[in-house]
Amino acid sequence: MKGEKRSLGCRLRAKAPLGGGLVRLDFEWPFAPPRAGQFFMVKPARTSVFLARPLSAAACGEESVAFLAAVRGKGTAELAAMPPGEEALLTGPLGKGWAAFLPQNAVKPVMLISGGLGIAPLAAFGAELRHTSVSFDLLAGFVRGADGENILSALGIGMDEAIIVSEDGGLQNAKRGLVTRFLDAQKYSAVFACGPPAMLRSAALLCREAGTPCFVSLETRMACGTGACLGCAVPARDGTYRHCCTDGPVFDAEDVFFDE
Repeated sequence: MKGEKRSLGCRLRAKAPLGGGLVRLDFEWPFAPPRAGQFFMVKPARTSVFLARPLSAAACGEESVAFLAAVRGKGTAELAAMPPGEEALLTGPLGKGWAAFLPQNAVKPVMLISGGLGIAPLAAFGAELRHTSVSFDLLAGFVRGADGENILSALGIGMDEAIIVSEDGGLQNAKRGLVTRFLDAQKYSAVFACGPPAMLRSAALLCREAGTPCFVSLETRMACGTGACLGCAVPARDGTYRHCCTDGPVFDAEDVFFDE
């Protein structure tokens, strides 16, 4: 069954440092691949931390799954320091993927828009869409052009396969500014976004003004990834809360309460 949740020790097949505290990690995963947009809880077998870290699947290979990770604390530092051949505990795939929100019989293409490491689950979605009749554009934004070039290369995305935006203008042939500045939402049947909260809020507002459905992948602190700890609650517009791990991480932007 595609995407059936499992938990087991998996060997790190390959590691590629990308600079700036970023790294690509390719693990064994001898089961059906996850759906684009799903995530795993990942923790090295040899670790000093109790909780695993949630990482979105960025790519799937032959019995493997790849993640992009940024060093932000002890847990991610230990993941980034793993040598190939060591094992980590992978629990997943978890959460809902992007495909559940694809419009039916759409005439216009869909837009995938990312900020920073938000490119990871959207790269997986793009790879998934290439096997369908759905056409799409990819709009990828980065603070530093150098980071963007390294990340896109690590994901196998050519510079001609995406509209690249960098805030520092440090990437040849890239546009300069905030990525949402280049989002023309009315041209698309739906927009799928992943990135920092401010970027998601801006994309959601632009889509609302254009009358275009917008779906966002959220990132929160998680302890379990399965809905048991209730630690990843996000406020909804109806005054209730959703849980990022089980109700998401992909949500209809109209259901999410952004602090406006």
